[in-house]
Amino acid sequence: MKITETNLEFKSLLNRSSTKKIIMHHADATAADAKTIHKWHINRGWSGIGYHFVVLKNGSIERGRPVKTIGAHCTGENSDSIGICFEGNFEKEKMPDKQIKAGRELLSYLYEKYGLNKSHVKKHKDLMATSCPGKNFPYAKIINGKQTTSAASGTSTKTTCTTASNNTVYTKTQFIKDVQSAIGAKTDGIAGPETLSKTITVSMYKNNKHNVVKSIQKYLNVQGYDCGTVDGIAGIKFDSAIKAYQKAKGCIIDGELTAKADTWRSLLGLR
Repeated sequence: MKITETNLEFKSLLNRSSTKKIIMHHADATAADAKTIHKWHINRGWSGIGYHFVVLKNGSIERGRPVKTIGAHCTGENSDSIGICFEGNFEKEKMPDKQIKAGRELLSYLYEKYGLNKSHVKKHKDLMATSCPGKNFPYAKIINGKQTTSAASGTSTKTTCTTASNNTVYTKTQFIKDVQSAIGAKTDGIAGPETLSKTITVSMYKNNKHNVVKSIQKYLNVQGYDCGTVDGIAGIKFDSAIKAYQKAKGCIIDGELTAKADTWRSLLGLR
């Protein structure tokens, strides 16, 4: 997933002390990118765009307000939330598949970053008396990561928000707990030196089921790296997914997961 930096200039902004929910909006306009919305909100006397991200119809994701700052998108709910705006007027329009896919990917990124899941995602109208994000907004498709079919190509878009084996969100915290349990570390969901020191070389389990492998399979499936069936077997598909993850995260691309490797640090959120 790529977030396009817009380098917008803001007046004074305050940082959030916590992040407890994600609120989804529509632009209420057929065409509106982050810079356009930024101008609208400045004209209202605000510090700048009130949303943290804008998801465009072409599948691009643009940076709005810095993600660590308090937004201006839902009265009374801004102090602990992230605001996402989807280009379009979904009282009248239908969302294209590219935009749905980008919304899923963005949520997956935010779930991992803040330890959230789909229960923390709200529509604007859930919290205020408004029609936003519109009656046609595909809320369930975005938060549940359901497969959608492109009319043009007839191909399916894979989920990035759910595991391959079931339809439940697998959070970073739960992943760390499962790894800790498998390696005999303190099971608190907080990765530290003990957890890293006890991580084992997964490559030795190429032909044997192992809970560490199963946890990684589940977690990589959530992140959109296709490990296939969550069976605890580190086979060819597992290796390919590890290498794809390593490439995306800037790790050494060797398909291995030794305790000293930067891949484990990345998976555990230590880099």
